[in-house]
Amino acid sequence: MFIDHTGKIIIEPQFESAGYFSEGLATAVVGKQGGHINRRGEWVIKPSSLNSFSFSEGFAPFVQNNKYGYFDKTGNVVIEAQFFYAGDFFNGLACAALSDMERGLIDKTGKMILGLYHGAVSNFSEGLSAVTVGSKMGFMDRSGRMVIPPQLNSVGIFPLAEASADEIASSGNRFNSAGRSRLSASGSGSTNSPSAFKVTS
Repeated sequence: MFIDHTGKIIIEPQFESAGYFSEGLATAVVGKQGGHINRRGEWVIKPSSLNSFSFSEGFAPFVQNNKYGYFDKTGNVVIEAQFFYAGDFFNGLACAALSDMERGLIDKTGKMILGLYHGAVSNFSEGLSAVTVGSKMGFMDRSGRMVIPPQLNSVGIFPLAEASADEIASSGNRFNSAGRSRLSASGSGSTNSPSAFKVTS
């Protein structure tokens, strides 16, 4: 069932499960088959045995025979199922994996353009992607250059492009998108840049 902001029922209960709307479509399941509906509850992509996910930038990941691929809003497969994992597109790129420990970023043709890293790779935020190398994390730009070397134990993206990490040389440091410290552990320094990364203990 779907309701609007006033609580009015817009789509009557009829699905076994349903996801949130993204780009005008939502995932829905009937009879153990999933597809995508519009805001009137009409099937735009008819239910099938494919396990599919929400749309981002016109592409939705799906799973077929334990491999991930993508289809468009007409249901046509645009990237064949070939990945161990594939995520949402953001600014034309998506995280994808060839194996559990071989991950990188693909473009909308399915070409691996950045990677492969033996660990996690995040989508870009403020021009940077968090990358795991060994047991440490750092940040790379869209050319694949590591602008903040792998030295952090963990990171997370926050509003104003702040990323927190549990440890670096000292806690409380901030780093801008060039990897330069902007705030010391004592709290001094500029924090006005919207591309700052915060490191906390």
